[in-house]
Amino acid sequence: MNPSHDRQRKRLPSLSWEWLLMGALVIIIIGFTISYTRLFYELHQAKQALHQAQQELRQEELRQRDLEKVYQEVQNGGEALVDAIAPRALRLAKPGTEIWQFDGDTSLSPGPEDAPPPTPTPEPIWHRWARLFHLGGEK
Repeated sequence: MNPSHDRQRKRLPSLSWEWLLMGALVIIIIGFTISYTRLFYELHQAKQALHQAQQELRQEELRQRDLEKVYQEVQNGGEALVDAIAPRALRLAKPGTEIWQFDGDTSLSPGPEDAPPPTPTPEPIWHRWARLFHLGGEK
């Protein structure tokens, strides 16, 4: 080739090692930023899950204490249980719900309002025959 032709060719500027080092540092900084951002996001999610689990645990502990109180009231007697449940039932009842007052009857036998309706007794056969005879006869 012609040496004059080689000189006419433009040479690409060579990158110095300083520029290469700065580019590598920028890439490393971007990588660390992405990694730490992801890490902090996962940490935030873990903190939220922990907070929610702690709240659920507190609620469960409160429920457990209420159950223990009710159990103690049952151990102490039925009247204490009725006295303890009635205000809670009134608080938990939906508006418009009828709540029956305790009348003091602690027996387990059903009352007259709980009895099933009476079953009709079958009519004796001679009543049927007599009715049929009179229907077909004189009016």
